[in-house]
Amino acid sequence: MWIGSPYERGINNETKIDRLLEEIASLKAKVSKLQDEKHELELELGKMPF
Repeated sequence: MWIGSPYERGINNETKIDRLLEEIASLKAKVSKLQDEKHELELELGKMPF
């Protein structure tokens, strides 16, 4: 079940935490990229970012 993910059955807590931290870092990077993209699109539309 979800081999290679933090939700894999039978993995120890340390491995689970490491995988969750990697997932968090990846999601933070995606959020940052999307925020930058949103800001650029708002500038194109002439909207002032808040």
